[in-house]
Amino acid sequence: MPVVGTAVSAAEFYEKPSWFGAAMVGASLIPAGKIGGKAVAEGVEWVAKGGAASAKQAADLSKHLGYAEKYGKGGVKELENGRIRYYGEVQPASKAGQMAGRRYVHAYDAATGRSRGWHETVDQAVNVRQVRPELNNGSKTYYQFDRNGNYTGSW
Repeated sequence: MPVVGTAVSAAEFYEKPSWFGAAMVGASLIPAGKIGGKAVAEGVEWVAKGGAASAKQAADLSKHLGYAEKYGKGGVKELENGRIRYYGEVQPASKAGQMAGRRYVHAYDAATGRSRGWHETVDQAVNVRQVRPELNNGSKTYYQFDRNGNYTGSW
C-alpha cells in the first residue's frame, strides 16, 4: 500500500490549526511506525512539560497518540471533516482469490470525543469489499460492495 507523508514532533502538532492533521499531508496515510515510538515519547514528554494550551488539548493529543499506537499500525488518515482513522495492518486471506485480507479500522472524532471501529475486507487493489461494524450488542452484520464501491447487499 503506498504511504505518503512525514511524521512530526508533538510540538509541531499544535503549531497548525488542526494539530491532528499536522502529521499528515492532505488526507494521505502516514506509516504508523513514524507515529509510534519517538513521536509518542515526545508527545508524552511535551504534554508533561505543559506544552498543551489546555487540559482538553493535552487529553486529545494523548488519546490520538494512544489510538495511533494501538490501532494505526497500517497508517493514519485525517478526513476532511476532521475525524481521524487509524488503519490496522492487513491480515492475509486464508484462501487465495480476489480478497487480499482483512484489517481493523478505528475512527476518532476529537470534536465529540466519540470513537468507533469496524473490520474491512479488502481486495488485491486494496478496495474495501466488505465491512463489519463492531457493535456493543454483539450482533454481526456484514455489508458487501462490488469492486467499484457500490453496495451489493448485507447479511
